[in-house]
Amino acid sequence: MEIKHNPERQKFTISLDGKEAVLFYRLEGKIMDILKVKVPAEFRGMGLAEKITLHVFNYAKEKCYRIISTCSYTKNKFLKDHKEFDNLLK
Repeated sequence: MEIKHNPERQKFTISLDGKEAVLFYRLEGKIMDILKVKVPAEFRGMGLAEKITLHVFNYAKEKCYRIISTCSYTKNKFLKDHKEFDNLLK
């Protein structure tokens, strides 16, 4: 599965059977706010939300961004399972 980045639209996507799992963000300077992760219902439970969010956190780490998460999935699930990214949080 390929994750594509569209910086103009501030989103990362995974395409599956003509549908997309999407992570939306807002970037202001070096602060990345993860707004929402959406996965089509028929693809839930396959780990796509974790996969795309992990990719974005690694991207942010490479770019030396700090992260704010207004996304409930990221805040309530992903960050609890991935303490290695605590140092990126603003």
